[in-house]
Amino acid sequence: MVEFEGEIEVDDDEEESESDVITEWIACPRCGRNLYGARWHGVCPRCRASVHAMLGPRSVDDAFCIQCGYALRGLDAKGACPECGTAIERSLRGDLLQFCSLDYVRSLRRGAQLVLASIKIRFVFGLANVAAGLAGLSGSGTVVDSLVGIICRLAVFVSLVGWWMLTEEDPSYRGRDEGRAVRRMVRYALMLTGAFQLVDLINPSLIAMPLNFSLGIMNASWDLGAVATMAIQFFPSMLYVSWLAVRLPNFRVYQRARRLLWLAPLLITVGSVILGIGYLIAATMYLQMFSWINADLQRIEKKVATERLA
Repeated sequence: MVEFEGEIEVDDDEEESESDVITEWIACPRCGRNLYGARWHGVCPRCRASVHAMLGPRSVDDAFCIQCGYALRGLDAKGACPECGTAIERSLRGDLLQFCSLDYVRSLRRGAQLVLASIKIRFVFGLANVAAGLAGLSGSGTVVDSLVGIICRLAVFVSLVGWWMLTEEDPSYRGRDEGRAVRRMVRYALMLTGAFQLVDLINPSLIAMPLNFSLGIMNASWDLGAVATMAIQFFPSMLYVSWLAVRLPNFRVYQRARRLLWLAPLLITVGSVILGIGYLIAATMYLQMFSWINADLQRIEKKVATERLA
């Protein structure tokens, strides 16, 4: 028997039996931990994710309705829950994206592509602006600086649209949505960022003058506001990505998102001061993570589309 870190949690109203114990070498989709010896109705001892939610039940006798929690033992797998009418077949599936509708997966994939495109645009033009600055072609008020600013601003709006699509709620899922709270946090942050960007299209000095504010103070406050909106969006976004990674499932994405939660702010602040390339490292890690997400969603979309045709 494999030793685990921590004890396995089982709901009090579930009867513990030997048949509930996993006797196969199965990796946890979230953290990669071997689940041998855990219970199907318990949680992973490392990341505490629900085994049942990730892998799905083994049979109707092990299943509970995803909508109302009704025990489906003894019922026909092709039937419906007698309590709420939800198809039993849906309750037998795990919470992986490969079991979702094609339209939903396609929307997520398009959203991920927009976010990825936005990252690439800002990454490339950011490097180009640095190179132009070193060559003496860029600086405050120059044509190059203005052009890069416009392109990066457009890329931000592309990213906002992509994140909105990526955080769309699964219309076919009727059970407890563990990602609902963080999804709402991301969308509130997107609306705040979008509003800030729209207001920023108006020259802040035009706002400062009628209010008799010092332009220097106004610009400094505006810069702090930009940083604040980025932080407000970044942290819930990474939490959402780590939740989405379980549904792909992709442990690399989960691990990268959790790491960026603390590493990205460190690289952008301390790393940029000490190394001078902290932002570049953080942007590269972020770009790579979304490349993984986009590749997975393309693969899942193709699989779902193929099964739908079959």
